Amino acid sequence: MDLCWKVQPDDIRYLIIYLDGTPWKRVYKAFFSKALGALNECKSQQGLQEAFSAIEEKAAKLAALRALARRSLSEHELTRKLAKKELSALAIQKALTACRKLGVLDDSSYLRLFAEREERKGYGPKYIALKLKHKAPASPEIVNSIISEVAARQTKILEKVIAKKFAKMNWKDPKQKHKAFVALQRRGFAIEKILVLCHA
Repeated sequence: MDLCWKVQPDDIRYLIIYLDGTPWKRVYKAFFSKALGALNECKSQQGLQEAFSAIEEKAAKLAALRALARRSLSEHELTRKLAKKELSALAIQKALTACRKLGVLDDSSYLRLFAEREERKGYGPKYIALKLKHKAPASPEIVNSIISEVAARQTKILEKVIAKKFAKMNWKDPKQKHKAFVALQRRGFAIEKILVLCHA
């Protein structure tokens, strides 16, 4: 077996690994450049694939931990980030499993904290639901559970928003009232809640 690798000419972030003169793998240079030397010791193509998979899994786990050290992410967000680095689906799944076991990847905790931050910013359940579904499309049960909790607190959140942002507004002025209704709906509050609290 003849094995070598070269920087991809049109994108120096990547290496192309050649096996017997034919492109075999495209890898992210920062993840693999220091580890590829071990592949030269492989005596068979099966051994080569196994050795590469081991290197890739280690690289995926390290990349995942580094990403999570910078900021919290949902599983969906982390998967997308790793996939952009040309890591295989299997390596990514193993990295996610390792992160879950270490307790640094937890969709339930992450999404609940995110929802609470959005509540403090004055957003309602409909707005937060859209954000959560975008962050974790594969976790509908977790998202629905959190949205139910947010919806149960909707009146209190809405009262705070009205008191803070619309305290000086003349609710008897139809134009001002309409403007406030639209603004509150955009923030994700249910129209029936808005009507009750604004004495419409």
